[in-house]
Amino acid sequence: MRHLTIKKYLLLYIDGQLDERKKAEISEHLQDCTACATLVQQLQRLMNAPERMSAMKAPDYLWTRLQVRLRHQAQISKPYGELQWRPLMATLLIAVALTVGFFLGDLPLHSELPVSESQSLRASYYTDMLEPFAPPTMVEAVHQFYEQAGEGVQ
Repeated sequence: MRHLTIKKYLLLYIDGQLDERKKAEISEHLQDCTACATLVQQLQRLMNAPERMSAMKAPDYLWTRLQVRLRHQAQISKPYGELQWRPLMATLLIAVALTVGFFLGDLPLHSELPVSESQSLRASYYTDMLEPFAPPTMVEAVHQFYEQAGEGVQ
């Protein structure tokens, strides 16, 4: 293995999480390379440091001060009036939707609107185009169209 590749595996080597082949390669490299061996010793001391340290007791007022700071930060981060505008906007949106629905509900249906004969014929022609039809039906529709328009079909 190359020197830089070995350095990537040193923490895993110290933790004992490498397979036997890589562990043997790194051990062989550490016997030849004093820089890596020194680095392994320093890393082992750092990893064992918490065990050597005595437990520190937090001050009694720490939690109280932390709660005060958290509350203060929460008040600063809220935009002014955010909580006041949301219910008002939701109420306004519902009122507008109900008003539009009320007026749209009072409009006459399409069947109640006056329709000229040409519009009726055009609508039935377009409807026939969308639906499957037999050829004689299409021929009859064309004859009816020309007859109502005042022109004869030859």
